[in-house]
Amino acid sequence: MPTFRDYLASRRDVANPAGDFARQVRDDPEMEKIEEWPQLRAYIYRKAHADRVKETLVAAEPVWKGYRAFALKHRRSKY
Repeated sequence: MPTFRDYLASRRDVANPAGDFARQVRDDPEMEKIEEWPQLRAYIYRKAHADRVKETLVAAEPVWKGYRAFALKHRRSKY
């Protein structure tokens, strides 16, 4: 199964908050360890400025949903 970081690397750049989030985190080695939404939330709480946590979570959610769809598609294509 592709990792979240694989997804970030393959994701098309878009000019919106989700695209900004993806660009900001795609080169962070910690992204290699992210396998579940709670891990990504914890990462955001650790890394985002306190006054931007909610905004960052809102931007990250569609990116995570895109990753889950990407991973499911890749898992199905193997069979």
